[in-house]
Amino acid sequence: MTHISHEELAHELCDFLGKTVDNLQTIWDDIGIRDDMRQERTQVVYAHLRNLLEQMVKEEKTLKSNLESNVSTFKKDLRTLLNDLLMSDEEEDYKSMTLLQQEKKLRTRVDTLAKEKHERIKSLKKLKNENQSLCDLLSSTPYYIPSGSVPTREQLENLSKHITELKSEKLKRHTIFVETKKEIVDILEDLEMTPDTSFERDVVCEEEESFLLSPENMKALTSLFKELEIKQKKQIVTATDLKEDMVALWDRLDTPKEECDQFNHNFPGYKSSTVKAVCYFTQLYYILQ
Repeated sequence: MTHISHEELAHELCDFLGKTVDNLQTIWDDIGIRDDMRQERTQVVYAHLRNLLEQMVKEEKTLKSNLESNVSTFKKDLRTLLNDLLMSDEEEDYKSMTLLQQEKKLRTRVDTLAKEKHERIKSLKKLKNENQSLCDLLSSTPYYIPSGSVPTREQLENLSKHITELKSEKLKRHTIFVETKKEIVDILEDLEMTPDTSFERDVVCEEEESFLLSPENMKALTSLFKELEIKQKKQIVTATDLKEDMVALWDRLDTPKEECDQFNHNFPGYKSSTVKAVCYFTQLYYILQ
C-alpha cells in the first residue's frame, strides 16, 4: 500500500466527497428530486459520514487507551519481576518510542523474565527435593534458601554443587557400608553367631539401600566390626591353642592318622562348633591317656 501524508489524505477525502456530492446532485436531477428533499438527503449523507468518522476516531482512541494501559501494566510487572529476580535493568528511553514500540518491547521483556522466574522456581523445587532426600539419608543439614522468594542463579548453582558433594559423600559411605557389612556377615558366619541387636539386624538383614548412612550409624558400624573382629581373633587363638593340645594328645596316644584327618575334616577352622568339639574330645583324650 502506498504511503500518503496527512495533507494528501485530507485532499483526497475532500476531492472524493466533492465528486460524490456532484454525482448525487446529477442523480437527483435525473430523478427529479425537489430541493427540500435534496436537503433532507444531504443531511442524511452528512450525518452518515459524520457518524462513521466519529466511530473511527472513537475506536482509535480506545486502541490508544488500551496501549497506554498495557504499557503501564507491563512497566509495573517489569519492576516486580526485576525485584523478585534481584536483577537490574538498563533504563530504556521509552519517551522516544511510539506506544506500539513501547508495548512490544515491554511485553517481550516481561514474558522473558516471567519465564525465567518460572524456570528458577521449578529448578529450586527439584533441587530442594533431591537435597532433602540426600540429607535425610546422610542425616545432614539441608542447604538453606529462604522460602517464598525466587532463588538467584548463584543460589541455584551453589545448591547444585552442594547436592554433588552430598552424592559423593553418599557413594563413599555406601561403599564403606557394603564392604564392612560383607566382613561382618563373614565373621558372624565364622563365629556361628546371629544378629542380636536391632542395629545388627538392620546391618545384616535389611536391604542395603534402606540403611541410614548417618555419621552415628557409620560410627556404630565401625564399632560393631571392630568388636566382632576382636571376638574372631580371640576365637582363632583359642581354637589354635586347643588344636595344638589335641595334636599333642594324638601323638601321645598314637591316634591313627585316618582318625585325625577325619576329625579335622568334620571340624575345620575356628567356628564355635569346632571349638566345642575340640574341647570335648580333648577332655576325652585326657581321660584315655
